[in-house]
Amino acid sequence: MCLRLVAFALAATLILAQPSPYESQVLPYVKNGQFMGVVLVAKDGKVLYQQAFGQAVAEWEVPHTLDSKFRIGSITKQFTAVAILRLAEQSKISLQDPVKKYYPAAPAAWDGITVHHLLNHTSGIPSYTNQPGFLDKSALTAAPAEILKPILALPLEFAPGQEFKYDNSGYLLLGLIIESLTGAKYADHLRTTIFEPLGMKDTGYDVSATMLKHRSAGYVRAGAELRNAPYTDMQWPFAAGGLYSTAADLLKWDQALNTDRLLSAASKEKMYQPGLSSYGYGWFTRKIGTHPVADHGGGIQGFNTHITRVLDERVVTIVLANLNTPAASALSLELARAAVGLPAKEAFEEISVSVDKLKDYEGVYPLAATFSLVVRPGTPMTIQGTGQPRLPVFSYAADKFFAKAIDAQVEFTRDAAGKVDGLIVHQNGMDLKGKRQSAQAPAERVELPLDMVKAAEYPGTYTIEGAPVTMTVALTDGKLTAQLTGQSAFPLYRSGPEEFFLKVVDAQIKFLRDMGGKVEAVQLNQNGQEIRWMRQKP
Repeated sequence: MCLRLVAFALAATLILAQPSPYESQVLPYVKNGQFMGVVLVAKDGKVLYQQAFGQAVAEWEVPHTLDSKFRIGSITKQFTAVAILRLAEQSKISLQDPVKKYYPAAPAAWDGITVHHLLNHTSGIPSYTNQPGFLDKSALTAAPAEILKPILALPLEFAPGQEFKYDNSGYLLLGLIIESLTGAKYADHLRTTIFEPLGMKDTGYDVSATMLKHRSAGYVRAGAELRNAPYTDMQWPFAAGGLYSTAADLLKWDQALNTDRLLSAASKEKMYQPGLSSYGYGWFTRKIGTHPVADHGGGIQGFNTHITRVLDERVVTIVLANLNTPAASALSLELARAAVGLPAKEAFEEISVSVDKLKDYEGVYPLAATFSLVVRPGTPMTIQGTGQPRLPVFSYAADKFFAKAIDAQVEFTRDAAGKVDGLIVHQNGMDLKGKRQSAQAPAERVELPLDMVKAAEYPGTYTIEGAPVTMTVALTDGKLTAQLTGQSAFPLYRSGPEEFFLKVVDAQIKFLRDMGGKVEAVQLNQNGQEIRWMRQKP
């Protein structure tokens, strides 16, 4: 009897020692340094799996706990959307009302923009986060209304309702509208109408100066090195991305959305109604297998987060990370697939396509006024977005390609004559469409040998006045590199007397000299912008 009991106890121990199938999905991201934070998987409000990984404060080796608080970035948008929909239910606002009714400072060009357009990113208003110098300015204190002012003078990027373009300006404006209608600060309105009624005691508007218990610090990776994320004044993200929360509180949020406690069924139907690029109000919509899904990610300096809700199964996956990598979004969707019995990743079987045939797809495909994709045939074929690194893609069906490095697929379209005329990028629940502008990719730059005499004069630290970001130029083992604060060092390749280019992104650098012939600055050209960095004296 005793021997049997011992054997049974040993067998039980071995069974318990087996990792959760969910943990088996998380651990590879943890081990390769791409994830640290908190993961939660639940069904019908019952937790199936939750675990904390890595450091909340790396300098002191303070580990994460399930109580760790994270900045949730653009997950904030769904709270803003619900607040607007609740005001609509109270007849304080109509989604078809012109924005100018609630924001009289709006220019005449905005006359056709409605509240609906703001909610689903179809207004055409330029996003303030895409403007030159945004990252430098965001370290300085500025009220949301002041942040929006420069946007008023810019032309619309398209006619309202005609296109989808993710736009933080629209949600900043929604926050100002909430304050105007309620007479309360955005943060206070959410606290009294959503957080306190739901018992979300660990959720609120983040203020850097506040001593917030269990606050996670934000980090970025520079190669294998972990670094503190650049500082951001939290008035800048505002109603587009200013909240913090915990996994447990976001589960309470999920459960409330499964009832009529926050919104009526009719309002929730509007919220999940897919518009252009499958975006509703504060949620992307998609399907996992046959299951309808609402999900959204949040990225802000030092943090990446994602919540995925499988609506028919009442499954939710919450992934909160204090590290800027794409792991949170990938994990959240993979865990959701596993929770409904599907393989963690959609499988694509690579098929061989000749380089001659791949030439059919070559060209430039604009997706927005300042963003295009360049397709280059080769082995493998690559796609490169403006200011982004090249991404290899592989064929899995006629005119269809997938990326191995990220969860994205590209489908090429053809005209009536069978000629490739455009493409559709499927990523993060969005379908981004672009018409082919040119059938020829821009000529690639020719790399010239490095002039070692001149190269020895370039190393140093270069700064922009008033900005917390620096550029460090180094010459190591005969190779010249440039590194921005919080980023990896990238090789520079010579293209002219003192001109260089990067291969990882579409950017160029030119070294500038003073009247005495000494290097005094570098000029960075990227995304149509020219930024001058002044060299600091040793």
